[in-house]
Amino acid sequence: MRALIAYDNLKELLHFSSYDQLAAAHKQWVEDSIAHLESSRDSKWTASIAIGNLEFVERTKQILGARVKGRKVKVASECTQLREPRSSCQTEPFVATEQDNTYLWISV
Repeated sequence: MRALIAYDNLKELLHFSSYDQLAAAHKQWVEDSIAHLESSRDSKWTASIAIGNLEFVERTKQILGARVKGRKVKVASECTQLREPRSSCQTEPFVATEQDNTYLWISV
């Protein structure tokens, strides 16, 4: 099974030469954020089911099918997001279980 994160692409975008360097930098970013109590909520990450390019988000929406019914694709300058609706009265919020949180790339 492959991860949903394209680590090779992410590594290149962030100018790291190895996955280990990326992982170490990420760990440091998280530790710095916690140390500085940067607990502000970024809805891009907290209210999105999928974030990436349009093809990835559309494919994820198709694979998740009825579980994301009513969720909208939002195209922004920095990324595309599969978002929760503004009003949760119309649909059930998406709750990912460990089983729901991955899918086989072979089936994509």
